[in-house]
Amino acid sequence: MTATPDLVRALADLLAYPGPGLSARAADCAAALAEDHPTAAARLSRFALLALSSGAGDLEEAYTRAFDLAPLCSPYVGDQLFGATGERSLLLAGLRELAIDAGVAPGGELPDHVSEMLRLVAAPIPTDVRDDLVRDGLAPALEKMLAALEEARHPWADVLAAVAEAVGSEAGALPSRPAEVLP
Repeated sequence: MTATPDLVRALADLLAYPGPGLSARAADCAAALAEDHPTAAARLSRFALLALSSGAGDLEEAYTRAFDLAPLCSPYVGDQLFGATGERSLLLAGLRELAIDAGVAPGGELPDHVSEMLRLVAAPIPTDVRDDLVRDGLAPALEKMLAALEEARHPWADVLAAVAEAVGSEAGALPSRPAEVLP
């Protein structure tokens, strides 16, 4: 993973419930990705422009349509990989323990929420554990989420595509998505 821990945390914030300054944060992430990940940067730049031209209520509604009430895709990695099963419960317990060991404060979401997992990946955890989390957890979940949002032509697909490329592409975990996927 060539993305720095600070950049991964910033990307995690883009996948949390939208708040003030979302457009500027997305633009900052796009600038940080421009050299190593131009496709991801282009997608985040497009999202930043959309966020800039949208009102806070519109962004919140779009986020809710994508990830919350009757979502287009669940933002929970365990849900994407296992559904409501015992395996997801084991994943949640393991992630919670790993976060405690790494000194990551619990967030407002379950530990398998994509933003929480990105914060964990950015934390000081053993490299092999980080690689496993990305390869076996985040990458396949992001791929499923991205497919659902791209099919719906949803604006948050740009954010997911950028995150997937920045976090997963170096390990060959995810294919790079072209910037022309969404109009």
